[in-house]
Amino acid sequence: MTKKQLIMLLVVAILCSFVLSFLFSKTEEQREIKRKELVEQEAKQEQQIKESDVIPPVLTLKRNKLSIYQGDEINYRAFIEEASDNLDGDLIDSVNFNKIDNQQIGTYVVEYTLSDSAGNTTTSDLEITVREKITYQGWIK
Repeated sequence: MTKKQLIMLLVVAILCSFVLSFLFSKTEEQREIKRKELVEQEAKQEQQIKESDVIPPVLTLKRNKLSIYQGDEINYRAFIEEASDNLDGDLIDSVNFNKIDNQQIGTYVVEYTLSDSAGNTTTSDLEITVREKITYQGWIK
């Protein structure tokens, strides 16, 4: 191969490189534009769903009253029977609740709260009565 042929081959390779990079940059630019359009479209659809979701989630407790003795442990999640939403599905891990002082005698209310992704909220109450723990001290035979 002559020096002239090598130079021509090099020029053709450089030109091909520029053409290919131009074509691929255009394609990448077009892909990025399309990706942004799809993201915007998904966000609009999500917003429409949220705006049309007016049904609050379902929150059902296994009972609404409970009596315990001072110091008894309370598994608050164990009282949740159902926590779901028509669009979001199972939401049992999203339930919030307050805790009570299980050392103090009295009647307390634990409020369970659940919200769906559209902001609809529902609550359910569990009334807990803490009773005095009676210990017997006497003669043991």
